[in-house]
Amino acid sequence: MDQARARSAFDYECLLAELAEIAESEQARTISGADFTQYLAFYGLVKQTNHSGELLAVELGDRTERIVLQRFSPAKPKAWALFHHGYFDHVGLFGHVIDFLLERDVGVFAFDQLGHGLSTGERAAIQSFDHYVDVLDAVLKRIDRVCPERLHWLGQSMGGAILLEYLQRNPERQTRELVLFAPLVRPYAWAVNRIYFWLAKQVVTERPRTITSNASNAEFLYLQHHDPLQAEVLPVAWVQAMVNWSDVFVRYPASNRAPKIIQGHQDRTIDRRWGAKVIDARYANAQWLQIPEASHHLANESAAIRAKMYDWLDSECCWR
Repeated sequence: MDQARARSAFDYECLLAELAEIAESEQARTISGADFTQYLAFYGLVKQTNHSGELLAVELGDRTERIVLQRFSPAKPKAWALFHHGYFDHVGLFGHVIDFLLERDVGVFAFDQLGHGLSTGERAAIQSFDHYVDVLDAVLKRIDRVCPERLHWLGQSMGGAILLEYLQRNPERQTRELVLFAPLVRPYAWAVNRIYFWLAKQVVTERPRTITSNASNAEFLYLQHHDPLQAEVLPVAWVQAMVNWSDVFVRYPASNRAPKIIQGHQDRTIDRRWGAKVIDARYANAQWLQIPEASHHLANESAAIRAKMYDWLDSECCWR
């Protein structure tokens, strides 16, 4: 049975205030203290592992944003991985994937993207996906300084899209395994919803967000509804930025990279059929695991579905 999350105390406002104070200090930007310990316990990230958190100052045009990068290390790491969360998500939601990698002696670097989780930026908003790529680039430069070896790359939904975009722009960057959970190419039912979006953006800048059931895991659904770091609105600007990115992404040339991709057939967040056509046309060496009973948030699906995913990954991936 899954360990219950969102059942302990977590004063996120105090933690955010503490992070702001650390950012203003000229001392080391390592995160520690009781508020951060509360955060780790609330999201179930407290395991038998070495853990650290730090702040990165990322320059984005005329402003500086604060990005939170965390490192999870087994006792004797044999490899390292980078994990990128999806839209509306943050590192705290992905303890299952982190644990899966740690159990294989793979250390994990994971960060909260701009406007998500503990990082700064307008909540869940972006003017261009270029900013997400810029943040990822800054994170990788920091990781390169402490861990110069090639990384496994894993991404959920939008996170997978940003990883692919970064690799398109940086073809010289070498990775180990490239694993994508339900990668975003365009949203579910977009042929119809695009019309509604065009009409809506004429009169509104955001709409209230409804948290839908996107995993057959009651424990995760409880966490989502009690997660203080969840955004409460969907900004129109983010949707436009996604459209602009997708229109370019679908025209990229073929690549010889070989992503391992997991997709659920109950996914009502992304257009899985359209995405598969685009990805297969571009990545001829892609390998797929299709799970008919799985929904979108694969990293937080039921224990049975996660076991199916992990068994497949272990059979297809070399984690060392």
